Amino acid sequence: MQILILAYAVVAWIGTAYLTYQLAYSKYQGSWFLAGLLLGPIALVAVAGMPLQSQIDDLDKAYPDARKYPV
Repeated sequence: MQILILAYAVVAWIGTAYLTYQLAYSKYQGSWFLAGLLLGPIALVAVAGMPLQSQIDDLDKAYPDARKYPV
């Protein structure tokens, strides 16, 4: 019974890593599979809060000097 619970936890953790990777890939933010594998649901929440790359590009166009003077 304990092995079954452990196997379920491992599969769920790898599934979370895969979902993290897919969400980051859809937002054009690079590969987050390793972070998802190491941090699990925390990495998934972090990627879910990230903006789309197109939103970042739009902000860069609107405020070109913003990266020169970080807060």
